[in-house]
Amino acid sequence: MKKWLFLPLIATCCIQCKHKEDSSPLSDDIANYKVEALGDIEGNWTKVTTFLENSELLKVNAQAPDDEEKIEMVGNSGTFVFLGDSIDSGSQNQKVLRFLTSLKQRYPNRVILILGNRDINKLRFLWELKADALKMDDPATMYSLDRFRLTSWADDFAAYATQKDPTKPPLPLVDGVSTAYTHGQNIDSDKVLKAKFLLAKTLGCAATFKDLKTELQAATDIEVIHFLENLPQKGSLLNKYLHMAQLIYYDQNTKTLFMHGGISETNYGTIPGIQKKNIQNKEELIAWTKELNQWAQDRLADADRGDIEKSLPLVQYQEPIVQTLPNGKTSWVGPQGPNVPNPESVVQARPWVDPNNIDMIPEALQTLLMKAGVTRLVFGHSPVGDVPVFMRNGSFEMIAADTTFALQPHNATVVVTPTGSQIFATYNTYAEQKPLAAIASSTKLLYNSAEPALGKRTLVALADSPQVVDRIQWDLGVTSSKEEPKQRLHLYFKKAGLFTLPAYSLLPE
Repeated sequence: MKKWLFLPLIATCCIQCKHKEDSSPLSDDIANYKVEALGDIEGNWTKVTTFLENSELLKVNAQAPDDEEKIEMVGNSGTFVFLGDSIDSGSQNQKVLRFLTSLKQRYPNRVILILGNRDINKLRFLWELKADALKMDDPATMYSLDRFRLTSWADDFAAYATQKDPTKPPLPLVDGVSTAYTHGQNIDSDKVLKAKFLLAKTLGCAATFKDLKTELQAATDIEVIHFLENLPQKGSLLNKYLHMAQLIYYDQNTKTLFMHGGISETNYGTIPGIQKKNIQNKEELIAWTKELNQWAQDRLADADRGDIEKSLPLVQYQEPIVQTLPNGKTSWVGPQGPNVPNPESVVQARPWVDPNNIDMIPEALQTLLMKAGVTRLVFGHSPVGDVPVFMRNGSFEMIAADTTFALQPHNATVVVTPTGSQIFATYNTYAEQKPLAAIASSTKLLYNSAEPALGKRTLVALADSPQVVDRIQWDLGVTSSKEEPKQRLHLYFKKAGLFTLPAYSLLPE
């Protein structure tokens, strides 16, 4: 039986190339080739600054250290890959977008931007916040694309915005005042209420409205609405990012495939609306990535033209699967579970063995990928704890780099080279009894996948290490709470010295 190694880490990949689009050409300097990968910033600038601490490719401009648009790339080789989800949960969304788009514009052949679900789903504001989409109580129109695309949303919205029973929770707030929804009679307040509903109940970012109000220093809620309405418009920062980005990227030098969500047996070779391709070699792999990326750009062009029906497939591509309930209604929560990832999407697919544990993709799929020249996947989207997770099965590797639910918003650097993976990570150590208290100290770790992995037979055995003085949690259920995270793998450290056990193995029985 093959060993599956699950190793804590953070993502940076090393690569040099002369041109970067759907795939990289072979480098003339393969020995020094590297790519650094960063994922899921989600509007949190601290993730960028901590990434820069360990980066060998990016540096702050000494003459303008606070200018995000002047961060520079070092030398003439090496590639930076951002894995998607540029905005949402932080309060520095515009700063993040300026950093990424400026870097891409100045180093177009060395910077790769990936489309994440939180980037794509903002296209919905192009049509769902229009004045004529606010009337949502007419049975003849309420189940249209700009109102309740899923029929279960009508019930959710009724509970959210039309509550008249004084014994139930109060109405949602507009500028701090409980306000009833008027179905278009009061356009400004209705847009506020609908936007808050969309963000909280259908876009997975309930705090975004409040964070944006802080970021924009907005005096009123309607100022936030004006920002959201303009956010995906042609010429905006986000629109610029969307057109600069792509769904998938293949680097030939490190044999690495980058995407936001993951690769599955269903999405590999799939382009929406086109017969699935049977990829047999590297040339066919590259052709698929090019066609898939072009499909996304075509849908974005449709959105720029205001064509909802033609652009909607890209929005649906990054959403969970639609389930039919026993009562005939459609929902993302149903018999198969809540928010089941869309296996046909490289944005949404998650390599999970169950809702709590990330896992290797099937060995049959690993074989197909290696046949086409891919020996490593690097992706974000699935939060894996305080640090990213490295997995290896023989010569096939996977790096899950989303640390959204870390106790502190740090990011490390995962370096992928033609010969292996390196992780430069900064681990925060916390006050003994209060993990959320101020950081007591920081310690750095270098992990090199070319070295034999240190490990234990079971996760519990790791607790015997004197360096791990808090706890390890695995498969304890999912929660969105950052105060008490229980999502996938979490390693917590308190008053620890240098962490000298960087790798562990979980061997199937």
